[in-house]
Amino acid sequence: MMVAVEVALQHDEEADLVHYKKLTNYMAASINELDGVTAEVVIDPEQGYEPFVKLEWDENKYKINKEDLKLALRNGDPCIEIRAIFLAFGEFHFTANMLKAGEEIIVANRVKAILLENL
Repeated sequence: MMVAVEVALQHDEEADLVHYKKLTNYMAASINELDGVTAEVVIDPEQGYEPFVKLEWDENKYKINKEDLKLALRNGDPCIEIRAIFLAFGEFHFTANMLKAGEEIIVANRVKAILLENL
């Protein structure tokens, strides 16, 4: 128990926040290249100060809804899991806190590819 407390006290949460902001900013900027798509980095104190990408798109242009995009990401290779939509107040959110180096590129490319497949 003491080791866990010592490790937690030494953890640099500010460095984590800077790192997660970098990854979410990359993903949002990359996805924003698509016309009719808005990807915004949000840090909400009510949701734990964890940076996340809030994704919205014109469903008249991209013929896919939030649940189907979530399933396409989950069922693809590699499997990409996002926040539960009902826990995100009906919005499409994804975070960077479980990503390894370079995986932000994979996530952004997969989201764009799925949306483009559904034009």
